[in-house]
Amino acid sequence: MRPSEEHPDTFAGLTPEQRHAVDQAVAAERLEGWRPTPADLALLVAECRGESVLPSVREGLIGDGPTRESRWAALRPRRTPYLLPGSTTLRNVLGIVDAAELHRAESILTALRLVRCHTGRADLGGAVGVHRLLSVHRYVFQDVYVWAGDVRTVELSKNGTAFARCSVVWDGLMSVHETILDADWTAADRGELAYLLSRTYADLNQVHPFREGNGRAATMLLHLLVAPTGFRLDLTDVERRDWIAASQDSAPFRQAGAPSARPFLPLFLRALSA
Repeated sequence: MRPSEEHPDTFAGLTPEQRHAVDQAVAAERLEGWRPTPADLALLVAECRGESVLPSVREGLIGDGPTRESRWAALRPRRTPYLLPGSTTLRNVLGIVDAAELHRAESILTALRLVRCHTGRADLGGAVGVHRLLSVHRYVFQDVYVWAGDVRTVELSKNGTAFARCSVVWDGLMSVHETILDADWTAADRGELAYLLSRTYADLNQVHPFREGNGRAATMLLHLLVAPTGFRLDLTDVERRDWIAASQDSAPFRQAGAPSARPFLPLFLRALSA
């Protein structure tokens, strides 16, 4: 169920477009395991109304650990450039040293940024194609990671699936870029559009260009691609287990192979409406 339907009093006074913005920000975070509290939803609604609560929320999340370091220092060659020494917690500009605490902080801060993206208040520049993905990631994760918007410099795998090697990440991104620019998004019918979204997301998921935040950046890009088409993308009814299963099933048999768009197709067909 949509958060706006679960908590109608919290969403009172918002326009349908504003309710959709908050619902989709929450949906993207729920796919990553976030369970927002009523207080979290109230913050998102306030941000949607233009109250700009993000700075005070960010200030309240500052931890006791090391905070900002230069971009070069964060990514200089080392065995685990993204992790705090001796831990599994990602280096972050908030000074948070506990992984669970960082996940909670990251979720609310990026959700607030996603609300701004959905309501047209985000400065993403004039980038097109896959370059807009980098702009989205930089904007959404700027409060948490110094490397926001930069492609990863380490190899990644998850649940037994190896993502594209670092050496070919940009090749993969350029392939997605061509797919986006070559497609006639505004002329596509619902089935064609669902396939384009499936193809784009499956390819981006296999490339996995960022150390963290790939799903949220990619789904936000999909919303931006759908915006001028006359259709609406609504991910609130997509179950996390189905999303993870589609991601795993889309992976190629060989690391250098092409991912399959088919597992995502039923999800995007259900998520698209006129």
